[in-house]
Amino acid sequence: MTSNREAISELLERGVPFNINDHVRVRLTMTGKLLHRRQHDQLRREFLSLPKYEPPAVDFEGYSRWQLWHLMQCFGAAISLGSEPPFEMEILFEVDPPPPLRQA
Repeated sequence: MTSNREAISELLERGVPFNINDHVRVRLTMTGKLLHRRQHDQLRREFLSLPKYEPPAVDFEGYSRWQLWHLMQCFGAAISLGSEPPFEMEILFEVDPPPPLRQA
């Protein structure tokens, strides 16, 4: 019989399926916050009907929630070796829990 811990370990060794439409949570750095604001301001100059800037909502630990594709779209060009990152290096992936183990 396989324990839950063994099942999770096996799943992590294989890799966890993750769709770019799924959500991640990151802590924006000051660089990321300023970049996000500048992107909105630039878009607002082109589309005057856009609402006033609202920074991303954060939870009690300082994480903001993004679909992975949107995070890449907003900050991908700002990520390079040696640059100040737009968010802290730890990314929390929101994944579904593994399926329950079958009883033998």
